[in-house]
Amino acid sequence: VLLRRVHQLGGGHFIAGAWALLLIHDYAKGKDFASEGLELDQSMFILFTPSEVERFQKRFGQVNFESIDFRRYSKVHNPKLARYNFSFRPLLY
Repeated sequence: VLLRRVHQLGGGHFIAGAWALLLIHDYAKGKDFASEGLELDQSMFILFTPSEVERFQKRFGQVNFESIDFRRYSKVHNPKLARYNFSFRPLLY
């Protein structure tokens, strides 16, 4: 029997739509994101550690994105937020 093992697991790309909607929301509410540049360099992709894979499966295994409060990433809801942080890792914790 040939056994295959996963040596690396990457993810985060599926959340890109949420980040785009957040930028649109903030822009519609008067927070222009142009100050961050026209090309946002935000790493939304990560290589998961084994413990993060477990955490991801527990949190999102049933496609439970309703549990994420995206307001914490919004400059409208967090006026002191200097820059957007669209990295995926904080969603796991």
